[in-house]
Amino acid sequence: MERLRLELLLAGDEVSSAALAALHAGTSYVVWDGTTFAVSLARIYRCRLRRTLRRGIETSGLEGAGHRLGGYGQPV
Repeated sequence: MERLRLELLLAGDEVSSAALAALHAGTSYVVWDGTTFAVSLARIYRCRLRRTLRRGIETSGLEGAGHRLGGYGQPV
């Protein structure tokens, strides 16, 4: 994915704004080839959320991202 396209996708909430600021600062990123079902990613995000909460680690936007992916219904 081209950096400009990624920047356009990162608009809106506080977490996306933080990711966009990191991208503008030159942070490296990776986008894998291919697609997967959004519901599969949502399941992974829910597991990550449970694990981080059990360990007392604060998350920013992980729960919301899982909900959005779960409701998307198309490959991402």
